Amino acid sequence: MPMGSAENVVFKERNANRDEYLPLVHLQPRVRDSLAPLPERFAFRCTGERSTFTAVPTMNSLSQYCNLLGIPIQFLEKIPANMGIRMFSVLLDTCEKADGRQFLVRLTEKDGTRLRAILAHSFVRFDDRQVLRVLNQVSGGDFIVKNIEVDEDQMHLRLLLPSAISDPLELGTTGKRDRAFAGIDFVTSETGAGPMEMRYLLFREACANGLTAISDEQKVLKRRYTEIDRGVFEQIVRDAINRASAHGRETAERLAATRAEAIADPGREVESVFRGFRLGSPNGRIGRWVREEVGHSAGLFGVQRFEFIQAFTAVARGLESRDRLRVEDAMGEYLVRGMGRN
Repeated sequence: MPMGSAENVVFKERNANRDEYLPLVHLQPRVRDSLAPLPERFAFRCTGERSTFTAVPTMNSLSQYCNLLGIPIQFLEKIPANMGIRMFSVLLDTCEKADGRQFLVRLTEKDGTRLRAILAHSFVRFDDRQVLRVLNQVSGGDFIVKNIEVDEDQMHLRLLLPSAISDPLELGTTGKRDRAFAGIDFVTSETGAGPMEMRYLLFREACANGLTAISDEQKVLKRRYTEIDRGVFEQIVRDAINRASAHGRETAERLAATRAEAIADPGREVESVFRGFRLGSPNGRIGRWVREEVGHSAGLFGVQRFEFIQAFTAVARGLESRDRLRVEDAMGEYLVRGMGRN
């Protein structure tokens, strides 16, 4: 979709949001439903400047509240709700962060009032709609959005560079074309659920999956919640566009070359990849799916390294955003250093 359509998606998801600046003592937890799972077990009575209202926390905001008071949220889940309220009360009386300092309280009125986040006063309010406007401006509106996922805590964008559309990369052979495009993969969070992340992307058209690599600009983005401003972010995006194009060409050349490489023991290579890149157990659900995909391409002499990589990225395409990026990051690095190359 074009960037304008992506803006409409984000606006629809975020248009019911609002913010308040409140001290912790103005967030009073109550038992809402002692038998409900976290976080619906509790509700917060919030005393704002203009009104008093009740908000049900998300898992992210409840976890942030627990961190501020020094309670592991895993422990909170194991004790009765009334005991949890008593612990909140005692710790709030002794917590140094309950000294009257203001916190950014992020709320949404969608499906009732929900407490999205409790963040430090210094958190930079550079929200998803603002991020999209900057991306749109820097690209001249020419980014192509291949994927957009927006939930209560994160926005995940998969963007193809404007220049990539008119000048696609080639992964195929003389007799069979296999086009790919350079791009940028972008993750951000309005609620502090995770850092802002920017990755270089090589997107394969035939199967709508890709390889990713953490960008050179990531170190700057890690500081964005307290230091970065709009001007700095614009320059980061411009730099990333330039580097992502070169990275895409280099990655495409490497990936195309793997068609000439064979892996004699793909099962053992799968295990090496899962251990080497900390993807979990090779016998888990993702490992089983990858083995099945690899098996479809295996022949008498093993499997092409190209198809081996494709097996991982094909499985990643069906995973949730965070797991998908872990697998695609692993394949991006694997392409560079290959576990089985001697």
